Amino acid sequence: SEEELEDWDYTKISALGFVDAVCIPHFDKAGTNGVGREEDAERILQESPTTPAIGVDENAALVVVGNEALAVSGDGKATCHVIVYCDETGEM
Repeated sequence: SEEELEDWDYTKISALGFVDAVCIPHFDKAGTNGVGREEDAERILQESPTTPAIGVDENAALVVVGNEALAVSGDGKATCHVIVYCDETGEM
């Protein structure tokens, strides 16, 4: 329903467990609730400042092989973002 599309929140899951970070998919877009995913990432990091976040834009993929990671762009512009909380400034 329209109400369900507007009233939701993220769910924390363990996923595969080989990357110690929160993944924010479609980072460059807004959710169906109208809130930008980038804004959500900031809120999530403020609640758990010791865990970094990885924002994956729409049309991008994060590829992890061993200890290396790279962003793959499907449209030549989309990318991935590493977001960390700075204790000194309180900013992302």
